[in-house]
Amino acid sequence: MARRNDFERARSQGARRSSGTSGLPSRRTPRRAGVRGVGQDGGMSRDLRQSAPPDRTGAGWYVFDHLWRAVISDHGAVEHMTPEQRTVLALNLLRTEVNSGGFDVYFRYSGGDHALDAMAGAHVLGPAWAALIHAACRTIGDPYPTDIDERERILGGMELEDPEGRILNELDSRLYGLEADEPADERIDAFVAAHWTAFFSSEADSASAHASVRRRPWRRRRR
Repeated sequence: MARRNDFERARSQGARRSSGTSGLPSRRTPRRAGVRGVGQDGGMSRDLRQSAPPDRTGAGWYVFDHLWRAVISDHGAVEHMTPEQRTVLALNLLRTEVNSGGFDVYFRYSGGDHALDAMAGAHVLGPAWAALIHAACRTIGDPYPTDIDERERILGGMELEDPEGRILNELDSRLYGLEADEPADERIDAFVAAHWTAFFSSEADSASAHASVRRRPWRRRRR
């Protein structure tokens, strides 16, 4: 079994604990802690850029780990992110949650709060990914319901109409296939490289980067 990385540890610290849940903060209540991006006055800095990584390969996960820590500290941190940061956060969060527990978990908990950003940035991953993300979100509602309680109510109704979960299971399978066939990591890394200054304060900071850069080991949900 692969050793859990820093993201997974941060994710578990911010978890809403119960069987089958996603491990995301369950509501929008801010929880402050000492993370990069918090100003000396205790308020959230408007600049959530970070030190550059030592290697551009895997930069998407390096960025995601940093941004997710900021969200765990304060959900309002999203409002201070650049559009490019929000895209990387939303796309890798969707991938992580669906690979961990399926679209049901993604929509049911706070991961689904970022679905509008995932839809807006889905083109970064290519047309097949974009089609899947938009189709999945339309199953919950069009327009997409941003309220977590409304999504839970909709999912409850879907369970009554589709007790075996065929609709969401099929969407899960499509995502697993894209993970195997479409290079999502490489495309996100390329997006980060093309918008470098939206993520990193200075390339000269690369020598001070603390986190190791590696690909996320997937543990796909067995059905």
